[in-house]
Amino acid sequence: MSRIKICGLKRIEDVYAVNEFKPDYVGFIFAATKRFVSDESAAIMKAALNSDIPAVGVFVNEPIAHIVKLVREKSIDIIQLHGQEDLNYVNRLREALTKEVGSQDKGDTSRVPLIKVVRIDVTMDEKHATEKLADEKTVNENVYAAWKEKQTEINRKLILEAKKCEPEYLLFDSKVKGIPGGSGQTFNVETLPDDEEIGLPYFLAGGIDLSNVADLIAFKSPFGIDVSSAVETDGFKDAEKIKAMIEAVRYSS
Repeated sequence: MSRIKICGLKRIEDVYAVNEFKPDYVGFIFAATKRFVSDESAAIMKAALNSDIPAVGVFVNEPIAHIVKLVREKSIDIIQLHGQEDLNYVNRLREALTKEVGSQDKGDTSRVPLIKVVRIDVTMDEKHATEKLADEKTVNENVYAAWKEKQTEINRKLILEAKKCEPEYLLFDSKVKGIPGGSGQTFNVETLPDDEEIGLPYFLAGGIDLSNVADLIAFKSPFGIDVSSAVETDGFKDAEKIKAMIEAVRYSS
């Protein structure tokens, strides 16, 4: 069964909603986006959060000391790296965390799980956006097939690079210029390698909503689905939309 992560919680009301409907994970975003939360807000929300729901801290090229502080204060349970963090960065982060929370051994339960984000290009080429792919596939199978083969090879290399960091999970999100994440745009999941080649549990993110989540789960059977804007109304988390998305993921799995 695919898990569900509700990302971008900002208010105590959001915590009350997830406590009621119980997603598998929630996310607090510490990067400079419209869903940014302060350390103080995260601590308050985490204290009110059902202890059975792990909180993921989302970071973009964050100073390591800040991540360690949030782990030490138990504001987050899992770390999600959404920037250009490389193996050197992750090694330094692991070393710093070891001094605070325990062993680097992956078998040790004190190791803080890591999600490494792989950003997938949403464009077919300079002229064709993702939403036109279906038409393009019908009009010119050869053009589509050539693009798909090229993009899949690019994605293979990105995945191999991310796996060097030895994360527990990968997360595939849409790559949109100038936006580290949360663009609300989809990428073509047909350009992902098969699960055996990916080789790690992974989340799918980027433009996922009630109109496409069942098809995505049927096609890829991901470890998890990550949503934010799809469960919002006017920029705020909507309890009924959270409920509907959780039900849709669990019914489709």
